[in-house]
Amino acid sequence: MTSPPPILDSFVKRLAVRDFEGLAACLDPDVRLRAVIPPGPEEHYGRAAATGRFADWFADAVSFELVEHRIEPFVDRWLVTYRISLDEGDGPRHVEQHLFCDLGAELIERIDLLCSGFRPVALPGPTGVHRYDAGTLGYADGLAAAFRARIGQIPVGD
Repeated sequence: MTSPPPILDSFVKRLAVRDFEGLAACLDPDVRLRAVIPPGPEEHYGRAAATGRFADWFADAVSFELVEHRIEPFVDRWLVTYRISLDEGDGPRHVEQHLFCDLGAELIERIDLLCSGFRPVALPGPTGVHRYDAGTLGYADGLAAAFRARIGQIPVGD
């Protein structure tokens, strides 16, 4: 099996920590991003526009975790797949995206992206006791918003 090009590995690592400036550095200045997402197809040209779209999707989440990913060749392109667990303040969601990438000499030149949409995760039924693990989230990182969102999901009486 061919090892993934370092630029794709870097792209995923930058996305995992929401380093959009670093993610932009992985893209050709004239990159083309075509995306099929709910509610429909989009097309973006240029490094700033493509990076901005990823930031629109992920920058404001109060919690964000790259759950899994893989990078593999697909005929004359590269397939990058990742699954993310996140919370934008309205409850936990999962999203999966599949990117078919064309590479230039050093950077990503084209991305065709298919997105699952941000799918709500069913929470367990009422138990009377609820635990919340904020992980390393601090007040400046959005702890208050994440906590408020979690409190809002607890049924009255619990």
